[in-house]
Amino acid sequence: MTTSASEQYTLTNCFRLAQDTTEFTFTNVYAPARHEDKQSFFSELAAVAANIRGPWIVMGDFNLTRTPVDKNNDHFNAAEANGFNDLINSLCLIEIPLSDRAYT
Repeated sequence: MTTSASEQYTLTNCFRLAQDTTEFTFTNVYAPARHEDKQSFFSELAAVAANIRGPWIVMGDFNLTRTPVDKNNDHFNAAEANGFNDLINSLCLIEIPLSDRAYT
């Protein structure tokens, strides 16, 4: 590991592979569950992204859904989903879909 940064909702580490010195960054997310804190999380993740150079993996508990299909009940917040989808698009992230998942 070459560098590490801890924020309120994220922990980011930069790694260098021993075999060929390839560098990549990994960010682990534990986003807030409260609606009032979502914008703060969006801002933090955007700030983290601004400092990333090269390959980046973002993984964790986002406490957000992108579409109503992702929910196991009828409580879908379209405004939150739109904000989350806008963030994903603006950061050029690609969601890797889960298959045969037991949880959202």
